[in-house]
Amino acid sequence: MCSSPVRSGVERIKNLVLDYGLSSTAQLPPLHAALIRHGLEHEPLILGHILRFTSDHGRGRGRYPLLLFHQIKRPRAEIFLWNTVIRGLVSNDHFSEALEIYDSMRCRGLLPNNFTLPFILKAAARSSYPALGMKLQALVAKLGFCGDVFVQTGLVNLYMKCGRLKDACKVFDEIPRKNTVSWTAIISGFIDSGRFREAVDMFHRLLNSGLNPDGFIICGAVARAWEVFRAMRNTDRVVWNAAISGLAMNGHVRTVFGLFGEMEKIRIEPDGNTFMGLLCACTHAGLLSDGRQYFYSMERVYSLTPTIEHYGCLVDLLGRAGQLEEAHGLIMSMPMEANTIVWGALLGGCRMHRNTWLGEVAVKKLIKLEPWNSGACKSKGRWLVMVAGLVHELSQPDLDGPSGMAVLDWIQL
Repeated sequence: MCSSPVRSGVERIKNLVLDYGLSSTAQLPPLHAALIRHGLEHEPLILGHILRFTSDHGRGRGRYPLLLFHQIKRPRAEIFLWNTVIRGLVSNDHFSEALEIYDSMRCRGLLPNNFTLPFILKAAARSSYPALGMKLQALVAKLGFCGDVFVQTGLVNLYMKCGRLKDACKVFDEIPRKNTVSWTAIISGFIDSGRFREAVDMFHRLLNSGLNPDGFIICGAVARAWEVFRAMRNTDRVVWNAAISGLAMNGHVRTVFGLFGEMEKIRIEPDGNTFMGLLCACTHAGLLSDGRQYFYSMERVYSLTPTIEHYGCLVDLLGRAGQLEEAHGLIMSMPMEANTIVWGALLGGCRMHRNTWLGEVAVKKLIKLEPWNSGACKSKGRWLVMVAGLVHELSQPDLDGPSGMAVLDWIQL
């Protein structure tokens, strides 16, 4: 029995949104019109997907999801729809509107959850609204979210932004399992308040906590971390490595090289983590000559044996620079078997520079290492792979693996 045109249209819309997902903001106006035409404008799952997509893609800088949400005549009680709208507004810096939506939600008798509160706390912090902070702290306790690290970190950030440092420290000390976001909030708050001594003391607490300090520097607080680093009188290799790695990942390459030079001057011996930071910096900036020098100096100058991670960094650097033969030779000379990260780095270089021969070598290795996660398929006894946008048969189909896999776009060269 054939389905009706209306039902077919509804199913197509659901398939587009729920199964395949949206790919362009240009789809939104006709899709919204189709939702209204088929009576799906109140469907929570579909609305949730659309609201999240519009928020993530900055459609109307957060205004579009707000307009879409307000057009719902009787918003249902699904908290995730409210959370999605609030998240989109906060992510696009519409803090006042986010607080208004939150007030509307509370007026309807809905309670926030641990996904609502961090965004509302951020909106309150950016709006310098301490009175709301006090209300939210009481609500956090009432709802049982005192152990939620993200909610508590939001309170720390709010109090720091409002200059209530004692309250911030009290909440911070009550966080049972602190993460890098928590430490970043408290240390950055002290720095923003001009309390550098407290910031340094807190950074020492971070080091003693056993948490990797790299995360603090990588967590979007490079300038603040640099100020803390400069203010510290006694720094060991862990601190230097944290500074080098964090600055490298944020693109401050020359500063990384300068720090390494300072390490040598004060006779702090580098280790493998030091050179990982240096190689990451070289990869970030495309400095092939420097990368080679640092890699080969590990054994020749510092008697350090490169690990597979160091080899992977250099292969990636060589591949990006188009030195694919050298990268392949380096892989073949490795004292350990190359893993999927190393072969994947070579494949990335082959894709970039359209080297189909070495690309096929890398693909075959990847299929052997992880046949369940490869972008190849076996058809009638032949292994096929997509190379340069076309499906090719591997020249030496000596592989064992499951058949019927889908050819994935990431194999394209």
